[in-house]
Amino acid sequence: MERTKKVLPKNNQSQQRLALEALGSEGFLCVNKKLLSHFGPNLAIYIGNLVDKFKYFRDKGWLQDDQSFFLRQNDQVVHTGMSEYQLRKCKTKLKSMKILRTQMREIPPKEFYILDFDVLVAEFLMNIPLVFRGMEVKKLEECTSKNFRNNKETVNKEIKEKENKLLLRGGNGKITPSQFTQFWELYPKKAGSKGNAKKIWERLCSSKNGKRPEWRTIRKAIHEQKKTEQWQDKKYIPHPTTWLNQERWIDDPESMNQIPRNNSAKVKWSIGLDGANIPTDN
Repeated sequence: MERTKKVLPKNNQSQQRLALEALGSEGFLCVNKKLLSHFGPNLAIYIGNLVDKFKYFRDKGWLQDDQSFFLRQNDQVVHTGMSEYQLRKCKTKLKSMKILRTQMREIPPKEFYILDFDVLVAEFLMNIPLVFRGMEVKKLEECTSKNFRNNKETVNKEIKEKENKLLLRGGNGKITPSQFTQFWELYPKKAGSKGNAKKIWERLCSSKNGKRPEWRTIRKAIHEQKKTEQWQDKKYIPHPTTWLNQERWIDDPESMNQIPRNNSAKVKWSIGLDGANIPTDN
């Protein structure tokens, strides 16, 4: 017999979407410190696990007619890291708050969980500022279901623009050890030892004699040197270790265009310590 899918009231669907976005571990919204300080970490983790399980059963089409889903306590122990006693305590708390109901069904018996999303949203989200990657957004009571999604997209766009500006400015200062990853991705020749290149980078970061460059200088130099005649052939691009050791970010890109590719036989080359070809004077 085919089961008839139960359609939720419109208001309940809206509350359900808000809870799944804000409380699930896969959502990019996280409730700020006020939630943890008020309800404690165990309850916050427990609610997140229930919301994730609800979403999983919903996406698979396995929810019961009353929107319930079953959970095994052993699985909850693994997924939450809590003991059985802590799980029972959290369950009792949510039941007393009218957020959760459970029923034993089927043979062998399974415990089915039923979340009241109206109470859940009202208790945990209303009047609590939400934080998205460090930026405070509107309280949920000030958002409709439509502009709630638009608000997230706007914040996401602002974060992206901020990150792009930081990349262009290099954090508005000298290079830092954490920026080596960006340097390695940007540099066109992944040759030689990455570990040695990182050590040189870190040494430059700790330089106190004015040799520590700004990230914007490094980035601009690489972009400009990539366009030169010499760097069109990777065998003439210095290894990253050489480029950093010899402070090649100060090289004039114009001088690197004085080597015509179709007349390279007239140019004398020597082999550098890292194996790269280096032009020498005739």
